Amino acid sequence: MSENTKNSFVAYERKEITTKRGMEDIYIDGYQNFGWKQVGRDVFISGLTSVNLRFKRDRKITNREELIGGNPISIWNDKDGMYIANGDTARFNYERHLTWEEVADYTQLLVESRQ
Repeated sequence: MSENTKNSFVAYERKEITTKRGMEDIYIDGYQNFGWKQVGRDVFISGLTSVNLRFKRDRKITNREELIGGNPISIWNDKDGMYIANGDTARFNYERHLTWEEVADYTQLLVESRQ
């Protein structure tokens, strides 16, 4: 194997998210702000109400430590919004709750600030 071939290998983290079709743009925009690139999308046939989004990002991104801070951050979502906590779960014990309207407003601010 040549030296160029060894150095050109990129290891990716991968993530799949299932969400309602109306929320898909919010997830795509939000994950892109953290270095994730969308690599796939599947619509579930049953009712066509959910979509499965697939993302990947380079494991060696330069600001990885800033993004995760060495401490895991968990996000749980349901019909009432998004729940955020430090640690490995946010389902029952969360530190911040955002309604879907707040998530949409914040995402809009992020998108507009990059223009």
